[in-house]
Amino acid sequence: MRFLKITLAALSVAALFIIVSTIKAQDIEKFKKSGKLFDAKTIETVKGEISSVKKSYNEKSRGYILGFKLKSDDETIYVHVGPGWYVEEKEFTFVKGDKVEVTGSRVTVKDKQVIIATEIVKDGKTLILRNGEGTPLWIGWGEK
Repeated sequence: MRFLKITLAALSVAALFIIVSTIKAQDIEKFKKSGKLFDAKTIETVKGEISSVKKSYNEKSRGYILGFKLKSDDETIYVHVGPGWYVEEKEFTFVKGDKVEVTGSRVTVKDKQVIIATEIVKDGKTLILRNGEGTPLWIGWGEK
């Protein structure tokens, strides 16, 4: 009887692990097939000052998507950061006037240049958002 209980408990844990792994894998595959714009060949680093912050709300997701305009010596460019809950979880905030260094993929969206940030350095702290292939680190976390 004790052996049966232990076996059932072990099988339950294994089944739960498989389900969680499958969900994460499905999230990652869904992202990969979504026609992402990130291009690892266009990664660059830009330093500048935040001239405005934008929080975009979407019906499909809870919370907001964060971005900002970055004014460098050469240009002003929009930086796509990611979900606000992820940035907050990492204890980062961005406001007008912040001096930052952004590394990310420069792409064109609706005829405008945009940087999809992989990491942002502010006040000596680094916020890592995506891996080198552009996969967001919050994939699989689920939305809060």
